[in-house]
Amino acid sequence: MVTDTVVTISEEMRNVGWFILDKLEKNSFPVDAMFWSDFYEEDFRLFLVTSLVDSQGIGKTYDLLSDMFKDSHLDSEFGFSVYDINLIGLAHPKIDQVRRRYGVVPSDRRWVRRVSLSAGGAYVYCLK
Repeated sequence: MVTDTVVTISEEMRNVGWFILDKLEKNSFPVDAMFWSDFYEEDFRLFLVTSLVDSQGIGKTYDLLSDMFKDSHLDSEFGFSVYDINLIGLAHPKIDQVRRRYGVVPSDRRWVRRVSLSAGGAYVYCLK
């Protein structure tokens, strides 16, 4: 018998994602998609898709994020670090899967998102 585990994305998880997305957009950081998903592990992780990974590499992109969030109290407010974000580039194969499943998602908080997700699901903040 196969059971499908349902995970609820907590309010704290949703809030940390919105906090990060707001900061990225305010600083004109190129965000192609951002979402919580369980692609690689049983735990849901925050994924940030950006063309900077493709053009500058993952290390340089983490450096840029670290500089941007150094005074933001991300650690103290949410217990979350920029290194908890999974950076991936546009060429990553999982991006096509997310696009096929969710289509375009505007970064608009009024847009309804599912918070109870089954394995392979995603809480999508934005998807271009």
